[in-house]
Amino acid sequence: MHNERGINDALSLVGRSVTAYCTKVYDGDTAWFKFEGETLPDRCRLIGYDSAEITGTTGEEKWKAAESKRLLADMIEGRWVMLRIIDIDCWDRPLVEVIRLDDNININDKMKRLQVERGLMKKKPSTRHIRPSSHSISMTRYEYSTPPVGSLLELRNIRPNITRPLPIMSR
Repeated sequence: MHNERGINDALSLVGRSVTAYCTKVYDGDTAWFKFEGETLPDRCRLIGYDSAEITGTTGEEKWKAAESKRLLADMIEGRWVMLRIIDIDCWDRPLVEVIRLDDNININDKMKRLQVERGLMKKKPSTRHIRPSSHSISMTRYEYSTPPVGSLLELRNIRPNITRPLPIMSR
């Protein structure tokens, strides 16, 4: 569990974007980040898909989890990214959309596509990590489908100068 200040800071940033450096990938949908100028929980869950668990009960699930972890690590570990904080889950992790800064690729979309193509994603995404929220973003809609155009920040069109920290952007 993280400290209360970190959670309150994360809650205040829901719907905003922050620059972060990925320090470690735990599995196909969870990673650790170092944030620029923000006090946040460092472990975040990528939203929009559900990877097999590293602690799975079968050899097949553990293999799928390891492969998903490898895919995600190849994409973001040791790289600067933009995190759009969508909400906070029941384990106090920020639920995030990840955009890789060097090429503006939406990692959530890419991981979802790769996991489906390679048969790595769980058959039905889990929503057990989502807690009821007062935020205007519908978590159910985000988990199972693409949000309507204009409902999320159009990060793909941003070409940031990654030699300096990016300011936090509001909705």
